Amino acid sequence: MDTNSFKDKITFFYYWEEKFWGDKVDANKYFCTVCIIAVAIIGALTGGGNTLKAMFKLNTEISPIASAGLCMFIWGLNMAESIVASNDALTAFKRTMLILACIAGTYIASGLLAVLVIIIVSAIVAIYIFLTLLGGLLDGSSSSGSRREKDEQKYYDTEDGDITGNLSFDSRTLYGDNGNTYYRESLFDKFKKVD
Repeated sequence: MDTNSFKDKITFFYYWEEKFWGDKVDANKYFCTVCIIAVAIIGALTGGGNTLKAMFKLNTEISPIASAGLCMFIWGLNMAESIVASNDALTAFKRTMLILACIAGTYIASGLLAVLVIIIVSAIVAIYIFLTLLGGLLDGSSSSGSRREKDEQKYYDTEDGDITGNLSFDSRTLYGDNGNTYYRESLFDKFKKVD
């Protein structure tokens, strides 16, 4: 794996911010990007957990107030970095407000995307189950006539093939409809013709 491309990907916010602010801000390359990713995870867990609680009564609910408080804590850390890394107070204020907007947007977008993914997956599973049940119902209804006839006439496995008839009380003697009598030693054996 090329480490330079990985570093470029993990520092996407820094490079975007560098183009935006120029030399006015000298911030850590990784800090804000990692914070944005953390906020995305918090938003996804909150939105997904609350959706699972609402849809399936699972104990996955996460308080939006607690997760928003955690996002505000992350924003506070970024505000402290803005104060330290900016050349003047106005740039620090603007950077702080920009990061607040990014954190809020990421939190909301990740929560909504988590809800959307859960709804789509639930819909796909429900459609699959519905089609499976429908297929079983249609298969059962199309052959129900022949199946009823076969159920009324029970077939027994004999050395002459499948034979219909009356079974004795001990299930070892079969009086076939063809006029022959069959016997078996065990319940798991085939019926053999009695001479």
